[in-house]
Amino acid sequence: MFRMRIHLGKLPSGYEAYTFSAQLSPFPLSHYTEIPIPAFRDRLYAELFIGEDVRSKIIRTNLSSYAANLNGTPITHWNITHFRQPGQEYSCIGLLYSHGLFDGLGSSFIVHALVAELSGKHWDVPFRFTQYSQDCTRTV
Repeated sequence: MFRMRIHLGKLPSGYEAYTFSAQLSPFPLSHYTEIPIPAFRDRLYAELFIGEDVRSKIIRTNLSSYAANLNGTPITHWNITHFRQPGQEYSCIGLLYSHGLFDGLGSSFIVHALVAELSGKHWDVPFRFTQYSQDCTRTV
């Protein structure tokens, strides 16, 4: 497991820097897309990846307020949508994050590490992170 210290400064009382939600879909994944999911396709529906509580905060605001985090949206939000129909058991993992935390390349590092962890495979910490070992801790 890796842990990064990100200096956020003083946060408002009660502010959640990250949130996690999970939901069970009443429909099979095949209701939303063909199985197996093609390599290229239109994007899937946001409700599969973003929990209702965070999605409602985003919808109620404009992009400027969201980017400035004026609506209390967490810096990261993780959501898992489970599909548990017999013979079609899948999960979609959604990650919503502030671009101030990391960019597209940084998010690819997070996603690749998550996939490796869930698959029980080894993965390496990106070089840039290992330079700052005082801010990253590896627990074996």
